[in-house]
Amino acid sequence: MNDLGIHYIVKVDGIPGEPEPLSVHVIERRGKRDGAIPIVLNHGWPGSFFEFYKLAPLLTDPSNPNDQAFHCIIPSMPGYAFSSPPKARGWTGYKVAAAVDAIVQTLGYEKYLAQGGDLGWATSSRLASEYPERCKGIHLNFIPPHYTPTELQKATMSAGDIRGLEAEADFERSGGAYFRMNKTVPYTVGLILASSPLAALFYIGEKLYRWPAPDSLLSIDEVLTSALLYIYTGSLTSSLWLYVAPTHSDHLHKKIQVPSAFSGGRVDLFLAPKSQVEEQHEKLVWWRILGEGGHFLALEKPEMLAREVREFARVSEVQRSL
Repeated sequence: MNDLGIHYIVKVDGIPGEPEPLSVHVIERRGKRDGAIPIVLNHGWPGSFFEFYKLAPLLTDPSNPNDQAFHCIIPSMPGYAFSSPPKARGWTGYKVAAAVDAIVQTLGYEKYLAQGGDLGWATSSRLASEYPERCKGIHLNFIPPHYTPTELQKATMSAGDIRGLEAEADFERSGGAYFRMNKTVPYTVGLILASSPLAALFYIGEKLYRWPAPDSLLSIDEVLTSALLYIYTGSLTSSLWLYVAPTHSDHLHKKIQVPSAFSGGRVDLFLAPKSQVEEQHEKLVWWRILGEGGHFLALEKPEMLAREVREFARVSEVQRSL
């Protein structure tokens, strides 16, 4: 993990409602060639900065001398790993994005791109909607449905969109209990997990085992490292607060006017209908279901995700805005 980049603890002040500055952990890995583009890599749950340990080197130091390089900024979300949790009630997606944007500015970057999957989708989307003067484009590898469509709306959807909605319904029945618990009783779940490292390992490890594609399972070291980061840093409870944040956020209803692209794994958990995403993303460059990978694309297929990010950075409107 020390080889991933330079680790900082950044003091972030001025977050609305927070009585004192947040101490936010961030890793900076600078590109090794001229013209590198800053990009924020946003993790979700049960992820962490470790999620990008294979992707970041591919972006900062590509083997092809003609490929675009990037400066990678990898924050630990407030309440995760080495970042302090918020003190005030009402932690929202807006405040998460405000903290991340402040970190990027502290590191000296005026404009940047953002990438994310899982709950990193929400942070990246909020950066684009709230700070378009700095966040100039977002690449996402997971987008959940924004609302339940009516039967009339379903009648106009593609077969792929319908399959995505059916997958969500199947996931709700077979694996969605964790989401409802994390969202509604985070303190109860967190305290139970904190009382037993074995329980925490199984609760987190089960997701890390079940959610990748069958042909790109994570290694035992990756599962253990991911779980132990929560256990050793005492962030099992505070990490769940991000699940409550979308309840208090309106970012799903705000238009995203910077370029965006979606590249989803072949067997991700579920997927929003393309028509819903187009309602919010006014400049959706592409919508792709890739031939490989599952929910943890940065860990499962880092080379493939790096190619997608690099292609997005070549889009003419993205290039002009940076």
